Amino acid sequence: MPEKMNKPMQVERINQFLTNHGIDPATVDTEALVDGSLHFDENFHRIKEKLGVKTEKDLMEEIREWEEREQERRREEFRESFEESLEEVEESGKDVAQYYTHSRAYVKAVVNGGPDSLILFSRPGLGKSFQVMSVLKEKGMEKGVDYELVNGYSTPLELYHQLYENRKKVLILDDVDGIASSRKALSLLQAATWSASGDRIVNYKTTS
Repeated sequence: MPEKMNKPMQVERINQFLTNHGIDPATVDTEALVDGSLHFDENFHRIKEKLGVKTEKDLMEEIREWEEREQERRREEFRESFEESLEEVEESGKDVAQYYTHSRAYVKAVVNGGPDSLILFSRPGLGKSFQVMSVLKEKGMEKGVDYELVNGYSTPLELYHQLYENRKKVLILDDVDGIASSRKALSLLQAATWSASGDRIVNYKTTS
């Protein structure tokens, strides 16, 4: 149930909120804006929207929506680029499958327990993601059971969590922004994919 408090207490709390967000309460007629017949939450949201003040939760929601739009935009760009690349290959009269023979063989080797890791790198639109997922499908592997796919953006700490949560699965990092440019993330990947002793132990230690 929404919190019920008298009008003076509501005014005091809202003024404190304004102060915390860099707004001088003296410039806002909070007394007039607060409706004493409403619960605090109702008054808070009304005044917050009227003044255009955003809380951390509001900002996080905007970031989440932006990330979703950005991922959809990138997926659409990938589809268009991939289709154009296929058309170029087909127009050349060459067999499309031959371009993926080696990369598919490497993916199968990882899936079968061979190498600990594989990096596929090329310009966008050549079908790297499609071919990897195709191999997994051929092997009868299921997402969430046999493998996990991570794309979009990831912090080093989230990468560490993903490595731990999916330590028994094949983990696919597909165009994950924030990893290649992060020394912390690269250090985690190095520990996860290679070890002189054969035991791959990944640690994430921080004082904060």
